[in-house]
Amino acid sequence: MRFYEQLGSLFCFDVRFNPAERACLNPLPDGQIRFRVQTEPGFAEMQLVYRDDQVRAASFSCRARDSRFQYWEVTIRPVTPDFRYSLALKHDDGQVAYYGRHGLTHVVETPWHFAAAAHVPFAT
Repeated sequence: MRFYEQLGSLFCFDVRFNPAERACLNPLPDGQIRFRVQTEPGFAEMQLVYRDDQVRAASFSCRARDSRFQYWEVTIRPVTPDFRYSLALKHDDGQVAYYGRHGLTHVVETPWHFAAAAHVPFAT
């Protein structure tokens, strides 16, 4: 799947997301799930592409930036407790990148799997 209707660049962008860390993936007590990602500067937008009962996309907002990173966040309320997801990113220069379980790729092809039963909700 090409979310941005073009193949993703395999250029070595610095994208940091580890679903095993609560700072990156945090299920909340009300059923929502918060995702946080760090990228190198220069990205214009990022989407969480996920499939619960259908394919959906949720826009990340850039919450902060410094000379080294942009800090992105999105909170979703999935329809089903289990779903698959990947990241779609668009750089300021128009290049796109897709980030999944195996790292950067040219299409959305290696999604992570979220299983609610494996995660204990936590409020910050």
